Amino acid sequence: MENHNAPSYNLDFPWFIVEYFNNKKLSESTKEIYKLEFITFFEWLADQKLCNPYINNITLDELDNLSLKNFLAYKYYLENQFVNPIKNTIGLSPASIARKLSSISSLFHYLVNVAEHPDSTPYIKRNWLNSIKKNENERNDYKRAKLLKDEILFSSDELIEFREFVINIYGTQLNERQLSRYKINKERDTAIISLLMFSGIRLNELVNLELDEIDFKNNYLIIKTNN
Repeated sequence: MENHNAPSYNLDFPWFIVEYFNNKKLSESTKEIYKLEFITFFEWLADQKLCNPYINNITLDELDNLSLKNFLAYKYYLENQFVNPIKNTIGLSPASIARKLSSISSLFHYLVNVAEHPDSTPYIKRNWLNSIKKNENERNDYKRAKLLKDEILFSSDELIEFREFVINIYGTQLNERQLSRYKINKERDTAIISLLMFSGIRLNELVNLELDEIDFKNNYLIIKTNN
């Protein structure tokens, strides 16, 4: 019988998460971020007595038995109860919550849609986070604008994390048609996002930038203005 009162200090991951990392093309920095997000999620599940408190002993059945209600409760926890020790605040910003849920959704996407048992059945049956994302997409225009205002990223770590999301996570949330276009434009879009975030270039300057105005050898841009 499992002891759900035992401390969750063993941070080794179960075999199916090790398999997930082995099959995902993630940078080492992104892997470390994902590991922290998974630990936060599993420790919350253990506190709710929804899974084994020892992370390496968590089973696929435990994840398969989770319900939409459980994921909504976790989202509520992040919004209203999560303690940020760095900022000494309670509750995370919408941007931080979205990133945490996206990393977990990526794992569940793998377990539902990619990985299979020898009998060709998926590891687990459903990714409930897709339902949460669908509901989030139904917000009206005012709420969308408000959310965008609240989700402006400031720190360099957040900017790097967002770029990693575009490169490694965003594609896992697309349908087949969207994924095809994403792959075609991925390198271009990553370059555009990187320039906008890290160079200080303005949008109209980026739009008008010509290839011969980029000095790849010395790593600088020639920005032409009306003045």
